Amino acid sequence: MVRSDLAPADVTTIDGIPVLSVLRTAYDLGRRPPEWRALGHLDDLLKATGLEVRDLWRYIVEHPGMRGIRQIRGLIPHIDTKSESPPESWLRLLIRWHIIRVRAEHYAMNHTRAIDEVLRERGYRG
Repeated sequence: MVRSDLAPADVTTIDGIPVLSVLRTAYDLGRRPPEWRALGHLDDLLKATGLEVRDLWRYIVEHPGMRGIRQIRGLIPHIDTKSESPPESWLRLLIRWHIIRVRAEHYAMNHTRAIDEVLRERGYRG
């Protein structure tokens, strides 16, 4: 468990239980390694909640100097709420890292196992 000082705006209440706001949750998930998993979480969270990338970016700018801040800054341009699965999100990073080249989305999405193998070879564990 990681402790952090939270501003009142970072906490909301659901059914009487205090929980992190969607914005703070996105900020925390995006800073937590590994990078490929963080992107999958961000894609899913923003898609499910309607949180806007610009709002997350504003929060990042207002909260510099936290552990993992470089990671989330680097992920912002790759967030895609149209992503249909975490492996699709991971694929965008593999392309960014120039590990694989994609000729067609259909081809790439049918090779999820290959994506997992490349990630494992790079030292990432799921």
